[in-house]
Amino acid sequence: AEAVQRGQDLLRIALERCWTAAAARGCPELAAVGEEYLEAISDASLIALHILAVRHQGAAAADECRREHVALLESAAFETMLDWPEEDLQMLAGSKWAMVARACRQDIEEEFAELQELPELAEFLRGHGIDASSFLWAHGLLISRSIQFFMEDGSMLYLLGPGQDMFNHSLDVPVGNDDVRVGTCEKTGQRFLIISAYKDFAVGEQAFYSYSGASNGRLLMMAGFVLENNPFNSVELAFTFPVDEASLPAYRALAE
Repeated sequence: AEAVQRGQDLLRIALERCWTAAAARGCPELAAVGEEYLEAISDASLIALHILAVRHQGAAAADECRREHVALLESAAFETMLDWPEEDLQMLAGSKWAMVARACRQDIEEEFAELQELPELAEFLRGHGIDASSFLWAHGLLISRSIQFFMEDGSMLYLLGPGQDMFNHSLDVPVGNDDVRVGTCEKTGQRFLIISAYKDFAVGEQAFYSYSGASNGRLLMMAGFVLENNPFNSVELAFTFPVDEASLPAYRALAE
């Protein structure tokens, strides 16, 4: 262990070693399903299936980095509102987050049911011991630990990086794009997930990064905790408007 100065890298890992949709498509077991089927699966679900496939392979998994990371993920405790029983969600009655948690869980369960209806995917699921419960676990893991980046071409990169998931959130970290980013090596063109120190860290001091300017509701949904005196907390107001074909474009523009 050593001290780290502000601006220095806390973590730098090549994107090809991270869990991404591209890496999932490169997994031989998933690739065997057929690209036409994989194209219909969301990036999050592709990553979830990749994680679960490596978990099922255990010690036989060829990629040592992924094998060790999955073992670490299995041993780590994490919580999202997907884990909450209905009686706990009732405590949030009137908040949108109770509805979000239910809807998110339902969407994941429905997507798994749809995957089971396709023979090629159903065979993959059975062959890797993937059921609705493990699929939900993997999605909860991604909700809790993954990062999303808006790329230069307008696309979104959804990833989970080995080591990145060990950092906790702190309000002391400025919200922005400086502490966590995707960088490119000018010589090779290789891309990296980079986490930089927002301040000097002494040897043995815990390092943090910002999970974004998240309200307590969002933190509770994705990480199972709230922060006292959170400056990004907010009161949620829900409005219902009658929408017809003529007014729909205007409301969509407002929503954006």
